Amino acid sequence: MPDPLDDFLDRSFSCDPPEGLQIALRQKTTRMLTRQRWLRRLALAGAAAACYVAGLATMWLIPPRTTIIQSEPPPNPPVVIVEKQIEQPLVVDVNQPEKAIVYEWKAHDEPNNRAANFFKAGDLYLVQENDAEGALRCYRQALDAGGLQALELTPDDTWLVSALKNARLKERIHED
Repeated sequence: MPDPLDDFLDRSFSCDPPEGLQIALRQKTTRMLTRQRWLRRLALAGAAAACYVAGLATMWLIPPRTTIIQSEPPPNPPVVIVEKQIEQPLVVDVNQPEKAIVYEWKAHDEPNNRAANFFKAGDLYLVQENDAEGALRCYRQALDAGGLQALELTPDDTWLVSALKNARLKERIHED
């Protein structure tokens, strides 16, 4: 028994597609793809604009920090420390916070406390003066001067000291 579907598929149709069908189909498809492309671009631009507006809103909601400027002179005069190794006198104001440069020079002048003074100078550079390069310089010299004892991690270590100690320990492991 012949299958009607096979008969239908075996037939050849002699009708041509309507005029302009291919052109109309191409134009419609092109318009649809162009519209989708523009909608995608608009969505990305909208997301970027929303992020920008959110950043502006955050800055508007969070007030800036203000600093208080002291207009009165300090009550006590600065103390002048003169050492023989230093050509110019070192002026230390007891009312001002400790300066990192003082401890860095102490580390150069006092070989017995070299590592401790370099660590203190590095801490002051990092915390008070926000000078990561100065802190890194002092921490490296402290680790060089301190030997193996300086490589022990302590809870008082800053993130930079911990990273340097960890790197030095890894170097020692790879050397062995």
